[in-house]
Amino acid sequence: MATQVDAPAPKSSFDSASSDSTSPGLTGADSDSVETVDPVEIRERIQRGIQLCRAQQLEKGYRLLRTVTQDVVPNRDLPGLFFSYLGYGIAAFEARYNDGLALCERAIEMEFYNTENHYNLARTYMLLGSRKKTISAIRAGLRVDADDRALRLLLRELGVRKRPPIPFLNRNHGLNRWLGNLLHFLTAPPHAKDK
Repeated sequence: MATQVDAPAPKSSFDSASSDSTSPGLTGADSDSVETVDPVEIRERIQRGIQLCRAQQLEKGYRLLRTVTQDVVPNRDLPGLFFSYLGYGIAAFEARYNDGLALCERAIEMEFYNTENHYNLARTYMLLGSRKKTISAIRAGLRVDADDRALRLLLRELGVRKRPPIPFLNRNHGLNRWLGNLLHFLTAPPHAKDK
């Protein structure tokens, strides 16, 4: 019924007592009951689960990704997005926030260049109510791709302000307010200056 895809990744503090578990909060397949599972079928389930998550069918996508952990021991051969969406799902649907964060962070370690991983980490931090860490995760993703639409929308949704012109002064300091208004006027589109 289960197969090990390759050598397992190092264990984290969230792993269960099972010696075959290699992902936070996931028990994975038991090596004593290992049967051959078609790797192509596993990859197809992973791709379908990710597609469902991207299509805003998060619970359905999460459930499909979760079935993969019953058939294989999650390891580094699985794509980072698998761990990212699985982590967000564990946090969102099972309220296992630490396990979800650990999986999202693992995805970023595997594929730091994929902004979807940063997006899922940020959404997981949002579930925890950690605004500061949410913004930090978004900004890390924007350093990878400054034009990522999903991260920009999430940042706008949070209502993050720009840094004050002189960061060591209070935002309400007269000099910061004056410079901020001047910079806004100078960088505003021409039609907005007429108002």
